Amino acid sequence: MIIWYEVLNNVNRVSKQLQAEDMHIDVAIDHLKGIISFFKSYRESGFESAMVDVEEIASELEIKSIFREKWVIHRKKQFDETSSKEITQIAEKSCKINYFIYIENQAIITSE
Repeated sequence: MIIWYEVLNNVNRVSKQLQAEDMHIDVAIDHLKGIISFFKSYRESGFESAMVDVEEIASELEIKSIFREKWVIHRKKQFDETSSKEITQIAEKSCKINYFIYIENQAIITSE
């Protein structure tokens, strides 16, 4: 929720500025460059800052802020399959890679 709030709050701010009646194209380009630079910097440090915010909110609500581990399905390998070790990631790292980085990359690509 915190990640989406940060992303949508900045996009909304720029969107409202771009909808102004007296908007000039050079100012609009500067705003778009600003949102792209926000996405790039947020991709680098945003997950950690969001985790700090999550810890604060969780402590205020007196709940635990944990990532649930993904259920790993083990199946029997067939005789013709190679023995490959499944890489399991810790839940927080998996969330950062599969969710946070993906969202930020899509936002950057869409903005450019």
